[in-house]
Amino acid sequence: RKYDIPAYLKEWVMKDLDQKWRSWKYELRNKYLNPTLKQNEQEIPPDPRVNVEQWKRVVQTWSSNSWKRYSDINKKSKSHHKYFHCVGTKSFANINEEEIGLAEYVELAQARHQQVELDDT
Repeated sequence: RKYDIPAYLKEWVMKDLDQKWRSWKYELRNKYLNPTLKQNEQEIPPDPRVNVEQWKRVVQTWSSNSWKRYSDINKKSKSHHKYFHCVGTKSFANINEEEIGLAEYVELAQARHQQVELDDT
């Protein structure tokens, strides 16, 4: 299918589709991939929306040694994280910088408010 998406929405739509696609692959892998079975025992796709050839290829990929090696490396790396990034696309550094700027703005506003109170008396 083809859809006409306005230019100003295209980036958002593509990011949203990317996230949904990745989530769906993750769900398929966690629900239906059985690491104890051989690849040829998992030839039938668990979901009717999945193409048979694509399912075979993805099972082959997920069962490969290189995939398992990268998965282990990523799990090890993730286990070292002290703080989990759940604030969207902004980095912790950018958020910290914004908060410092906001704190300076609040201090300035408070000082100005106190100045107005002193002028009124």
